[in-house]
Amino acid sequence: MQIRFEFQCSYQDMVAYEVIGHADIFSVETYRNTPHGLEYMRSTFNHCGDPTSFQRNILSRQGGTVVHSHKDHQARWTPEFYAEFVLWLRAKYVAAKKRWAETCERRGWGEEELRQFEDMLPIPKAMYWSQEASSFLVEPWWTENHACDYCQNIAKMTGVLNCPIHAETCTGTPRLT
Repeated sequence: MQIRFEFQCSYQDMVAYEVIGHADIFSVETYRNTPHGLEYMRSTFNHCGDPTSFQRNILSRQGGTVVHSHKDHQARWTPEFYAEFVLWLRAKYVAAKKRWAETCERRGWGEEELRQFEDMLPIPKAMYWSQEASSFLVEPWWTENHACDYCQNIAKMTGVLNCPIHAETCTGTPRLT
């Protein structure tokens, strides 16, 4: 069965996706909030007497994404599964941008309205919860270019150097627009 991702919910700084077709991983969560949103979260956060808990539990995960597993409460990303998720995020963005362009054309809107479609958010970092550090940490293998590095490794096996993130020949540096 092919792995699919479906939107599950969005709350404060988290967007959750259900993972369908994976034997172990059942969800992926991404974390991102604005400074104003984080201030609101800080004002409602229950620190339980620990002044560092907001930093460790909320701020440390910003710009990241984690997986949840049936077998391991401290689940970790594999590079291959992370690349699959990032490629899906990119494809979802490209499809939404195409739908917006079709809407603009159908309604007779011009370039100004077309440009209102926001750039894709930065690709989230692969992260995990570390019990030892009592914080979210970035996977040791993760790099800014991981998904493109993965594409290039696939290209070595297949002979095709066509990166879905770039939608063009891969240079190894993600372009997010």
